[in-house]
Amino acid sequence: MEYRSYAVRVQTASGQPVTDARLAIRRSDGTDLACTADGQQGCVAPRGDRPSSALSTYTVMTDGIPISRSGENITVTATSDGKSVVSVFRFQNDGCHVRKVSGPDVLTLGD
Repeated sequence: MEYRSYAVRVQTASGQPVTDARLAIRRSDGTDLACTADGQQGCVAPRGDRPSSALSTYTVMTDGIPISRSGENITVTATSDGKSVVSVFRFQNDGCHVRKVSGPDVLTLGD
C-alpha cells in the first residue's frame, strides 16, 4: 500500500540548509497540525543515510491528515535564528491519497 507525504527543504538566503527550523503548519481555519515524534508534520524528516542537504527537509503533509477532495489551503511558517518565511500550500484528497496542488519545494528564510 502506498503512503504519500510531502516535504519542503528550508534554507538560508545564501542557500545553506537549515536543520533546526521550527515549522508551524495551520489549516485555513487556524487549526494547528501538530508535530509528532515520528517524522510527521513540522518535524524533520527521518535522516537515515541522506546527504547533508536532506537534513533540512521537513514533512508538511501526509496521507494521515484528512483533507477534502475539493482541497484546502495550508499555511506553513518556518522559523530559525530569528528569521522566518511563510508560504501557502494547497492540498486535496483524490479519494485515496493526499495530493499537492500548489506550493513551493523550498522555503528560504528572509533577513
